[in-house]
Amino acid sequence: MRDASSWTLSLGRWFGVPVRLHASCLVCALTIMYIACRAFPDQEMVGYGLLATVTWLTSLLIHQAGHLVAAARLGGICERVVISPLGDLVPVSVPQDARRELIAAMMGPAFNAIVLLIVTPALLISGSDLRELLLSPLVPQHLIDGGFGLVALKMAFWCNWVLILVNLLPALPMDAGRAVCAGLRPTMGEKDSVVMVARVGALVCIPALWIWGILDAKTGVMPPWFPLALVSVYLFFMARHEIMRMEDDERDGDLLGYDFSQGYTSLERPGDGPRREPGPLRRWLKQRREQKQRRIRQIEEEEERRVDEVLARVKDVGLEALSAEERALLQRVSARYRDRLS
Repeated sequence: MRDASSWTLSLGRWFGVPVRLHASCLVCALTIMYIACRAFPDQEMVGYGLLATVTWLTSLLIHQAGHLVAAARLGGICERVVISPLGDLVPVSVPQDARRELIAAMMGPAFNAIVLLIVTPALLISGSDLRELLLSPLVPQHLIDGGFGLVALKMAFWCNWVLILVNLLPALPMDAGRAVCAGLRPTMGEKDSVVMVARVGALVCIPALWIWGILDAKTGVMPPWFPLALVSVYLFFMARHEIMRMEDDERDGDLLGYDFSQGYTSLERPGDGPRREPGPLRRWLKQRREQKQRRIRQIEEEEERRVDEVLARVKDVGLEALSAEERALLQRVSARYRDRLS
C-alpha cells in the first residue's frame, strides 16, 4: 500500500495524534524565502519572508484543526496528520455516511473562512482594499504595504483565502474532491469514485487554473505561471498517487481472499511473460516501503502493548481518570481492530 506519510518530517504527537510535515512544505518555505530575498535584498524583506512562511503554516494548522473538530463531533477518528502545502493528505475517518463525510471534508475551509471573518473588520478599518486580495489571489497587489502588523493581517487574509479557493477545486486530494467522492461512493463504489474524481478532477482543474492565470495577467514579484505550475504538478501527481493507492488496496484485498492451497503459480495470468527485474530505483523504493512497514508494525505492536496497560488502569481507576493521550490511544487501536475485522 502506498503511504502518504512518505517523505515527511515528524512534528511529534499532538493530543496523542502523530503529526507529520510533508517535504513539499519545506520546499515551499525555501521558495518563499528565496523570492523575498531576490525581490528585495534587505533585512526587512527577509522578515516579511519569514512572516509569510509562518502565516502559511499557521493557516494550514487551522485548516487541519477544522477537520479534527469535525471528526471528534461526528464520531470519527484521526490516526495521523500529514500536512502538505495545500492542506492535509490523510483524511479523517468518519462513519461512511455522505452527509458526515461532506461536513468533515469542508470543515477545513470553514475554519479558514472563520479567520477571514476575524481579520476582515481590522483590515476595513485600516482602509485596506480587500478587492485586490479577493480578485487577484495569484499575484496579490500591495500585500506588503503598511506597517508590520497590517502586513501580518493582510497575509493572514490572503493565505486563508488561497487555501479556501484551492480546496474548493473538485480534484483529489483537495477537500471538495473528497466531498465529491463521498457523494459518488453509494452509486459507484469506493474505487471507481476515487479513480473518476482523480482523473477528471486533474483533467478539468489544471486547464482551468491556466486559463485563470491568463485572465489574471498582472505582474508582480512572482509571475502567475509559477504558482500555477506548482499547483498543476501537485494535482497531477497526487491524482496518480490516489489511483495507485486504490489499485494497491484492491490487490491486497485479492491476496487476502485468495486460496493458496494450489500454490503461488496460479496467481499468474494467462499469457504473462517473464517479469523484468526491477531497476535500482524501484529496488530502493521497495526497500524504503518495507522499512516503513516494519516501523509501522513496531509502532502498532508497542501501542497494543500500551493498551493492555491502559485497560488495566481503567479496571482500577475508571475511564474518567485517563489522560487525553491515553483516550486517543484507545481510539486508534480500537479503530485498527475494527478495520482488521472488516
